[in-house]
Amino acid sequence: MASITGNDRMDVIKRDLQARQHKYFFAINLYNSFDVIPDIFATLFRAAAILGYHNVFVSIYENGSNDQTKALLKIFDALARTVGLRIIIRTSMRTRGLFNHRIEYLAEVRNAAMLPLHELRDNDGEV
Repeated sequence: MASITGNDRMDVIKRDLQARQHKYFFAINLYNSFDVIPDIFATLFRAAAILGYHNVFVSIYENGSNDQTKALLKIFDALARTVGLRIIIRTSMRTRGLFNHRIEYLAEVRNAAMLPLHELRDNDGEV
């Protein structure tokens, strides 16, 4: 009886996941995230390579960062598109401010990241 090596097993898993044609939607909110973005992007690329780049959609909503988050997002956008990863990045200068209710604001930011999911469903019939 032949045994399956770790690499062979991963190849089988990747083939099975990609063949199922499931769609995967990642919604990410970023604020002053310069230090963590490289790890987030590396993880997203690994996941998309396993799931199939054409099966993955990434929505990123960045709001009012003071660091170089926006600059890294431009790089990630270009890299993602070169491998066929579907991505939309929206940036805003809006911040919570002093008088906005925290939970209400976080819900608005979450909804902004999720908006492309609704647009895919409504415009392209993807679910």
